Order: sequence, then C-alpha cells, then structure tokens
Amino acid sequence: MQSLHLILAAEHGTLKQLFAQFQNCLHTDGPRALPPLQEFAEALARHFRNEELLLFPVFERKIRVTMLGPTPLLRAEHWRIAERVNELRDKVARNAPDNEAAASALNDALTEHFDKEELVFYPALDHMLTEDEQSEVTGAMMGVEQ
Repeated sequence: MQSLHLILAAEHGTLKQLFAQFQNCLHTDGPRALPPLQEFAEALARHFRNEELLLFPVFERKIRVTMLGPTPLLRAEHWRIAERVNELRDKVARNAPDNEAAASALNDALTEHFDKEELVFYPALDHMLTEDEQSEVTGAMMGVEQ
C-alpha cells in the first residue's frame, strides 16, 4: 500500500498540472481560460475537503489537540487560497489586466502551502498512523471524492 504522503503528493502534482494548464490557456486565450480554472478549482476543493474532513481530524485525535498544531494554520491557508481562486475567477471572467499577476500570486501561495504539507504534515501523518489506519483513511478519501 502506498503511504498517504505519496498519495497526497501525487494529488498535489495533479493540481499543479491543472493549474499550469489554466495558466497556459490564460496566457494564450484570456477569458477562455475559465473552464480550465473551474476544473482546477473543483479538484482543489475536493482535495481540501478530504484534508479537512478526514486527515485533519485523524491528526488532531492522534495528538489530542485541536486548537494547536499545524491543522488550524492549514485550514486558514485553505480558506485564503479558496478566496484567491474565487477572486481569480472573477478577474478572468472580466479579462482584468492583472489576471496573470493574480494567477502567479496564487501559484506561489499553492507552492508554499503544498510544501508545508509535503515536508511536514504528510510525513507526520505517515509516522503516526498504522498501515490499517492509513488504509481506512485512503478508503474514506475515495468516498469523499465522489
């Protein structure tokens, strides 16, 4: 069985590819970049839901803390990133002159967020959870995605 770290890092890879496709479309086709942005936004929302509904609660139960630790920070980043996605969607729809700069800023925020998860949070989860617990979480994530 693959570790949660590998599974979730692969999801990050897919999200990065979707965002790069959007950015390429934005650069060449402007307002026609909305469908690729929407595809990215939906995939990102699913990913965030999996983390917030499944991974964060498991982590918090394991460390017996909900108000401290990395999960409140990661949740706040999810909220800020989702807001940036919505703002970017509005800018692209209006063909705003700063839409490429907004896309670049969002890309930077995503990279920073994904790095925190891949370098700290996911390895901690792999270390804390037994193989059976990881299998249970992985199965639950597949159910949330649908």
